[in-house]
Amino acid sequence: MPDFIARKLTDISPGFLRSEKIEVLLCDLDNTISLHRHKRPPDEVFRWKKTLDEAGIELVLFSNNRRGRASRNARMLGVKCFERIGKPRTAGFFEAARVTDVPLNRMALAGDQIFTDVLGANRAEVKSIWVVPIDRRVPHIWLRFAFERLVVAVNMIFGGKTFEKL
Repeated sequence: MPDFIARKLTDISPGFLRSEKIEVLLCDLDNTISLHRHKRPPDEVFRWKKTLDEAGIELVLFSNNRRGRASRNARMLGVKCFERIGKPRTAGFFEAARVTDVPLNRMALAGDQIFTDVLGANRAEVKSIWVVPIDRRVPHIWLRFAFERLVVAVNMIFGGKTFEKL
């Protein structure tokens, strides 16, 4: 289960991250920052990233993507990037802590997938923020999204978590 739930990535405010003592926000790319087919993050993400910078919070792209798309997007945003992470394995989280020189308990991961992003963050003892996928109609994973929605609904009922601006 995620530690927090957000309707969209840009609902995660610097104030919320500071209140949770987060110094680095690891962020999935596909369906969290932008759609799979988009070549650049939306303008809203660039504006949001600027608010993180002003608050002293480092944004880092953290993707299982193997095609170089994450590194291209990272260059556009001016952030570090970790590709081919293999979430939910934890090795990438430890590498991110080493490279950023920030301990895992001062990091959070924002992502759209329960069984890769959230599970990986939880296994590494990094705070997890499940972000509603931008597009749940992605052909090869729509069934998993349906199951994840069920998991989140049960979590909201029994865990008391709700969608909110963080």
